Amino acid sequence: MKKRIISAVLFAVMFATSAFSVPLAGAVIDENYSLTGDIDINGSIDVTDLTELSLALVGDRNLTADQQKVADIDGDGDITLADLAKLRQYLSKKISRREFENNTLVSIVDTKSMIATVKEVKDDVLFLIPAENLKEIGSPDLFIVRYDNAEQLFKAGDTVRIEYDGSIQESNPPQIRPYTISIY
Repeated sequence: MKKRIISAVLFAVMFATSAFSVPLAGAVIDENYSLTGDIDINGSIDVTDLTELSLALVGDRNLTADQQKVADIDGDGDITLADLAKLRQYLSKKISRREFENNTLVSIVDTKSMIATVKEVKDDVLFLIPAENLKEIGSPDLFIVRYDNAEQLFKAGDTVRIEYDGSIQESNPPQIRPYTISIY
């Protein structure tokens, strides 16, 4: 009975969701790649990911460890209907990318900042090279930052200051969830 109810809910969710794709432009997909919500690991978040997550929740699909990592959209450690609901909200444009990635301004007290040079801008994705002083402490050579209207605000070669929550999402390249980005 529970499986039938979940199946019915999942079908309704899938039926109500528009099928558009949110690409991770310019990223190289490899064995270390992860993008929250990209269940099929193809470089974009779309209705196929919603389908894969739905099938996993009803027990008709087994997810790999990498898929489980990106399927835990709300970051609570479990893959549940809440993850599916959040993915559906994002795909139907009911929540923004920042809300989808749990980026809120709740705790500005712990804000960290970094200086970086914009290597490339694709849609709302900035590819950033951190300042030399960050590389000395073992920082990666490249970061991804998602920022609404990035393509209109920044260009390759700009030096920017990023204020973020201090966490770095484990992906390849790593991602920072910014509060603000400004020309430095």
